[in-house]
Amino acid sequence: MAQVKPVMKAHQLQVNSIDEYQYNKVFWGRNWNSNKVIKIVLRDATGNFRQVSSLLGTLCHELAHIKHMNHGPAFQALWAQLCREVKELQNKGYYGDGYWSSGERLGDSVRVGGQGLDETGLPEYM
Repeated sequence: MAQVKPVMKAHQLQVNSIDEYQYNKVFWGRNWNSNKVIKIVLRDATGNFRQVSSLLGTLCHELAHIKHMNHGPAFQALWAQLCREVKELQNKGYYGDGYWSSGERLGDSVRVGGQGLDETGLPEYM
């Protein structure tokens, strides 16, 4: 989720932790404890990891709740803007600080960044 760090900084969005939440049929993410903890459902019903684009969209959704708790027009606009900014960073080759930032495997330098943020296919309510 380090891919979202510059966007969080630009919008002054802060959380203490981003944690995994167990699979459920109700939501994909939660913003807990007065915006201090974001919990994301990382795995589907079979235990496989969800698509990176879905995870990033969920994280942007929960970050938008820091400024707008309801799902009104201001929330929707901010959520879309956060998703757009993450996608723009990916288009420039940014996939996060640190170990994975280059988007290449260490052994053979093959590019593995591939899965960018796709705003389509996300549920209305996360």
